[in-house]
Amino acid sequence: MKSLAIIELDHGGHHLLYVRRIAREAIKRGLNVVVFTKPAALTYRAYEGVAEEFGDSLKTVVLQPSLIENWSRSGNLVTRQIGNWLCQAHCAHLIKKMPADKRPDFVLVPFIDRSDKAIGLIGSPFGRLPWGALTMQLKFHLGEMGALRPPRRSDSVMKWLYARLLNARNLVAVFTIDELQAAYTQKYLPKTAGKLHYLVDPVEMHGTISKKEARLKLGIPDDDSMVLLVFGIIDLRKGLATLVQAINSSTFPKNIRVLIAGPQWKDAQDALGTLSEAINQSGRVIQINKFLMGDDEYEIFKASDIVWIGYNEFYGMSDVMIQAAKVGLPIIACKSGLVGWMTKTYGAGVVVDQTDPEDITQAVTRLACDKKYYDSLVVKAAELAATHSVEKFSSDLIDAVMSSPTV
Repeated sequence: MKSLAIIELDHGGHHLLYVRRIAREAIKRGLNVVVFTKPAALTYRAYEGVAEEFGDSLKTVVLQPSLIENWSRSGNLVTRQIGNWLCQAHCAHLIKKMPADKRPDFVLVPFIDRSDKAIGLIGSPFGRLPWGALTMQLKFHLGEMGALRPPRRSDSVMKWLYARLLNARNLVAVFTIDELQAAYTQKYLPKTAGKLHYLVDPVEMHGTISKKEARLKLGIPDDDSMVLLVFGIIDLRKGLATLVQAINSSTFPKNIRVLIAGPQWKDAQDALGTLSEAINQSGRVIQINKFLMGDDEYEIFKASDIVWIGYNEFYGMSDVMIQAAKVGLPIIACKSGLVGWMTKTYGAGVVVDQTDPEDITQAVTRLACDKKYYDSLVVKAAELAATHSVEKFSSDLIDAVMSSPTV
């Protein structure tokens, strides 16, 4: 194997960070890397980080925006899935037209969830090319494997499509950061389970700034208050509406400041607009409405004491959970999905009913007032963090690709 193609048609920072992690390891191993993406990615901060790090070692193929938008961004689930399949097939066609000495001999799709069902239905879009992919959003298996998720009528169809995905032509490997997906596949699909590889969630948290320095930089008083962090893309799925109700409550601890850091969607801004005048005037809610990464991201976590993951109808893995663990911070987690299951399994936080302001207030109060309990969660967070690293994620992924007999 000499060259790797990575297809990522979503320019979101989360997606491009995965591209960066995979490309770094592939280039380190001596592989040529070609990234297929959309024009909007080129101006996104996360992609700029990719370009800055790899320079000429990484080639970018920019697809026509009309192609991506027309095929993959409109209509219902079926048309979006088929549209993304067509985009991937177009990338395979472009690869086929490349000179033999520059042509990638393996295709990797970091987020296959936008076409996985179409592939299960009609087969691989990559022709004779060996390929692999990461799945990030499967949910049908969670209830059977011990996580809280209500069953859906579509689950049986999703199981069937997933089984067919694993049998797709020239598929070498499917990767997941979901422990329960790996367990499900081993239990119910043993004949193809060898293609499924569990990887630790890749999280980078590096920095030298102290908590005092981080708070000073963010304008947070250096007092005995504790900081509850809400981080990431800030929308109502973050459980913000109920959290605001809790903050407005007279029983919410007065020594808690809430730091809301990340780009805000309109619905989140509307929810934050319902904060009481007294709360706003107290300065207990600090908002940083922009995308954060690198040193800025580390400083946000370093200034905090507790991390909020009380998300609504959220069933997948959360990078924020592992970021919190890396900095030694307990979490307040939703009871559902992988986040709820992992919090109970690894003990790195407290599970709440994220729809109940009183339950949220009680959890925050205990963390703020019971130091022994708080410290016990810090120890569990450190134990969880020790099992996760970007290096292990990237190394295990490229190992699986390069060791395949079809490559």
